[in-house]
Amino acid sequence: MPISVKALKEAFRDITNENAVQLNKMIKLTEGWAVPRDAEKTLEFADKAIEGFGVESIRGSGGAGGFWQEAVAAYVNTGDTYSSTVLYDTNKKRFYLTTFGDFVEKNDKKLGIY
Repeated sequence: MPISVKALKEAFRDITNENAVQLNKMIKLTEGWAVPRDAEKTLEFADKAIEGFGVESIRGSGGAGGFWQEAVAAYVNTGDTYSSTVLYDTNKKRFYLTTFGDFVEKNDKKLGIY
């Protein structure tokens, strides 16, 4: 289920309603069958909308390959390991509202994160 507008507004207090609605739409259109460049554009929009510090990847031996190479996920850097972020799982082709730290802790062994 895509990240709701309400969840985006609760997680990111400075996001405008317009940007939350637009990001929600982009996630809905991109998720599941995502063309990698579309997922990347969605993350870039999320970075601007939540005033992040750029889009970064989490690499591991379980990476999706192809466009994503060794990336198991890509996320908006929000400046703190355990602050909310928008994360894209490259294998599941899904977006999550989570933290960098929680994703790594949950998946480090399964995805061979390094």
